[in-house]
Amino acid sequence: MGIKGLTKSTLIDYPGHTTATLFVGGCQFKCPFCHNGTLVTKPNSLPDLSRQELFSFLETRKGLVDSICITGGEPTLYKDLKRLIYDIKQMDFLVKLDTNGYEPYQLDQLLKENLVDYISMDIKNCLEKTPPELAGDIIQNGIVLAGGGSLVRGMDTLISEKTGIPVIYAEDPLSSIVLGAGKALENIDLLSKVEYGHKISR
Repeated sequence: MGIKGLTKSTLIDYPGHTTATLFVGGCQFKCPFCHNGTLVTKPNSLPDLSRQELFSFLETRKGLVDSICITGGEPTLYKDLKRLIYDIKQMDFLVKLDTNGYEPYQLDQLLKENLVDYISMDIKNCLEKTPPELAGDIIQNGIVLAGGGSLVRGMDTLISEKTGIPVIYAEDPLSSIVLGAGKALENIDLLSKVEYGHKISR
């Protein structure tokens, strides 16, 4: 499953609950503001916990925490996430999932089978770090949803309620990110002038 670390207990990961946190490695994105950068950019530099180590740890949490948060990295990268959550639920823990929303079909299955009790997708951090001129454009014209996360039912309403900003869908949500990346590569000289977290080698 690629579990790279554990936090024994926290009061902030799952609102209103005591939580132990599991950290997985890897992510589809390389966001420069990610607070778990090593999990994203160098997951292979960190050892994996075995299934036995993980569930031995969870046994020690019984009676001390009421929930488990699975975060990363990006948990939905893993096909065995559903099985992991099922086994955790069998131990009578609530489950919170932190995700970037890029795998909506897996999220849909987890929700339909009542395997997750709380899902968190953080977009506020991005808005706080957006340059003023771009933020003004977003506030005026709205947030454009693209990629797999846009397929999650009610996502537009939720984001609009939380941010107070109108939300619209890209014309072709699943292809727009790839098309945009292609346009960026066609204008690589302009892209090189943009500030970001990781340098593109040419």
